[in-house]
Amino acid sequence: MLEGYGPLEEVDGYPFLEKDSKKNIIFDIDEASMVDGSSMPQIKAATLEKLVEKITSEDRPNNELVHIFLMTYPTFTTAEELLNLLIARYPFDPLISSSPLSPPPQTNISN
Repeated sequence: MLEGYGPLEEVDGYPFLEKDSKKNIIFDIDEASMVDGSSMPQIKAATLEKLVEKITSEDRPNNELVHIFLMTYPTFTTAEELLNLLIARYPFDPLISSSPLSPPPQTNISN
């Protein structure tokens, strides 16, 4: 739990609450480098939702992963699908926001 924010609210249909498992992410673990702490485990395969969760992680930011993802995502998804997942990753209620730059309430870019 983040200090001052309370427990995470579970929202039906939110695709980023699923714990890491062999069904949604597979790591290529170099045990020698993991023991000495010189590197993080590399992602070998993952669902698109799990990849978006990992590239947007606030706990363990990984610029190399973000760079690789942005260079390769067109080979396995569309920009529209990625944008919809990013929008879903950061739910936003414009009625609560006090920012004059709040985006419109539209959450899906498909027609």
